[in-house]
Amino acid sequence: MHDWEWSFTRQRDLWSKGRHLLLIASTDAHGRYEITRVGKSVRRRGARDQEQQLRVTHVRRLRRPLPLDELL
Repeated sequence: MHDWEWSFTRQRDLWSKGRHLLLIASTDAHGRYEITRVGKSVRRRGARDQEQQLRVTHVRRLRRPLPLDELL
């Protein structure tokens, strides 16, 4: 089951066309970032002249968070 999905706008030049795997990070109890969820993103029609709407779907929580320093 998917946790949630949402849409938001970003500057057009910050997001390339197509679908992308999205790594979603949050902070742990000590303020360190860890990957807690994965999802998909797709660019939608433009919201304004220099903005693009992004839709994030298929968000799933990881069984075990992955500390960002382990990913890199």
